[in-house]
Amino acid sequence: MIQPVFSPVLAFDTCCPEGSVALLAHGQITQHHLPRSSHATLLVQKIQELLHEANLSMRDISTIVTTLGPGSFTGIRVSLAAAQGFMLAHPVTVKTCTSLQAIAYRYFLDHPHETTCEIWLNAGKGEAYTQAFKRGAPLPETTGNITLQALADVPLQNSAGNVEGAAYPFAAPRAEDLCAMAAHLPTSPAHVLIPIYIRAPDACAPAPFAWLATQP
Repeated sequence: MIQPVFSPVLAFDTCCPEGSVALLAHGQITQHHLPRSSHATLLVQKIQELLHEANLSMRDISTIVTTLGPGSFTGIRVSLAAAQGFMLAHPVTVKTCTSLQAIAYRYFLDHPHETTCEIWLNAGKGEAYTQAFKRGAPLPETTGNITLQALADVPLQNSAGNVEGAAYPFAAPRAEDLCAMAAHLPTSPAHVLIPIYIRAPDACAPAPFAWLATQP
C-alpha cells in the first residue's frame, strides 16, 4: 500500500510488555521488535539500527509518532521521554495517539466488515483499560471514554487486546501502524506530551511526622 507520508517517519511504542520501533522511509515501513523488559535499554539502540539500515540519521526524520498510554507506568514514560529528547535535539514534529486507538486501527484493517470494536489492555489487579471504537475514515473514532473494567467483563465478540477472552488477541500497538497513521494524527507540542494513566499511582506522598504538626 502506498503511504500518504513521504518524508521519513519514526514511530515507537513501549506502553505494553511487547514493544516495537518502526521507520517509514523510501516508501516502505520497517519494524523492529522490543522484547519484554528491554524498553529502556534497547529503544534508542533499535532506533539507531533502523536509521543505519535506511542510511539515514535523526536529522532526516520529519515526524515522530508514539503513544500516550494507557499501559505500563514505566513504559509510557520511556516513549515520551525519548520523544521529548528528540524534540530538544532536532526540529522534528511529534504526533501521538492512545495505545487503544492504535490497536483499534489494526483491528479494523484486519476485520474490513466490522464497524465497531472494544479494545482491552491488561491493567493488572484484575482490571483492564478499555474503550469502544467505531470505524472511521481514516482513523478509528472513539464512542466512549477510557475506563477501567474487570477482566471478567471482556466481551466475547468484537473485542481485541492482551486480556484472556478477547476475541482478537493482540499483544500491543504496532509501531508500523503508527507510521501508517502519522499523516492523519494531530501534532502534539512538547507541553501536551502527558502520559494517560487512568488509574491513580500506587505510590503516595508520605504523611508529615506528627511532631511537625505541633510546630508553630
